[in-house]
Amino acid sequence: MGMGRGTGAKGASNILVRATVARSDITAMQKNAAWVPPKKLRAADLELLYKMEANDEMFCVTDPDLPDHPIVFASRKFLEFTGYSAHEIQGVNCRFLQGEQTEPEDVEDIRNALKTHEDTSVFLYNYKKDGSGFYNQFFMTPMRKRQFIPFVTPSVAYFIGVQTECESKQDKDSVSNNCKILRESQRKLAVGALDVRNTESR
Repeated sequence: MGMGRGTGAKGASNILVRATVARSDITAMQKNAAWVPPKKLRAADLELLYKMEANDEMFCVTDPDLPDHPIVFASRKFLEFTGYSAHEIQGVNCRFLQGEQTEPEDVEDIRNALKTHEDTSVFLYNYKKDGSGFYNQFFMTPMRKRQFIPFVTPSVAYFIGVQTECESKQDKDSVSNNCKILRESQRKLAVGALDVRNTESR
């Protein structure tokens, strides 16, 4: 029997999102960032990336355009918590975090989200380098390329997966993932702005 398998929140759209801060704030955050993505991203996705690092969250960024969808950046907290070095995991697929008691259904949820480019939230049981396991609230969302053509869906540049540690399985409903919270705020802001424009155009 696996150790994770919480109820996942899947299928949320990440196409219509809006940064919650000004572009100047994002530029300021970028100056202190350990990694600046080579691909040009939407403001909302840059905010997401830089805030996760500034908040010292545990996360990885992966590139779907490279063979086997490898990690291209891992946060300081991820490396410190899991015991891996950046050299060991950059260029490697995230499956090394899985183990005997990782639920196959949870892994399948993540794979499906990678295929459909949707957000997914899963309660996972993963493993550190020393073989010890840990529970975590995992949230993954695509980061999309900056798009200047109206009504064209921006393509996916990267995926960011953020893990929030849980002490036990009983914590799964009491521990929140800050990336998920920020993404939901960006979505609500974008929908609200769209509603205002639609109202003004009538």
